[in-house]
Amino acid sequence: MGIEFDVLYWFQSMHNPVLDAIMVFFTKLGDAGLVWIALALVLTFTKKYRKAGITMMFALILSLIFCNGFMKNFVARPRPYW
Repeated sequence: MGIEFDVLYWFQSMHNPVLDAIMVFFTKLGDAGLVWIALALVLTFTKKYRKAGITMMFALILSLIFCNGFMKNFVARPRPYW
């Protein structure tokens, strides 16, 4: 087994009610990228940060195409890993 399993098992060994609640919160925060999409939209509609917002939207679209469209199918590892 590679180092990735050692890291995975280390994270899985850190269970307690406080950490579990914090990690569930952060996991849900990233679901479907809603936080990043909202931030990109806010930046796009702000004159001072418009260029950063457009760049962020472009990066999100590229990530969607490359990671979800190509890499997940190429690697095809079942998740969660058991």
